[in-house]
Amino acid sequence: MADTKHCSYCAEEIRAEATRCPYCRSRLAGFEIDGWHRGHDDAKLAGVASAVAHALSLPVGAVRLGFVLLSLVHLVGAMVYGSLWLIVPPRLGEASVLQDMLARGAEWARWLAGGGSGAPPASGSPGDRATSGGVSGLDGSVINGGDGER
Repeated sequence: MADTKHCSYCAEEIRAEATRCPYCRSRLAGFEIDGWHRGHDDAKLAGVASAVAHALSLPVGAVRLGFVLLSLVHLVGAMVYGSLWLIVPPRLGEASVLQDMLARGAEWARWLAGGGSGAPPASGSPGDRATSGGVSGLDGSVINGGDGER
């Protein structure tokens, strides 16, 4: 009995891990933005269709077909796919491509605002900056090595 719950729509008893009620077909799992990522096992091209399918509890094949059909209508599917590729992070806990590009742009803007003196900001991959020992603070300063010094 501990591995069951009641459907909030039809009050039938169902398995605890169910995402849809088998009786009334209501979706039970809520949409969680924190769970969005493109690193699922069934990802093919960039993982966007897989991320959408997992987030909305839909079959991956149906989402892929939807992107293809939408691409036939003024390339709407391709634009949505590309936008989601920029927004949805590649793996849980990582920054999205858009967040990384904005952070790089902010680094360059700070460098240019400072007169461009010194070495320009590094243009490595996001993982290079994450392992360099510094984490950007909210004010744009770099916190070195996690010891709190700026």
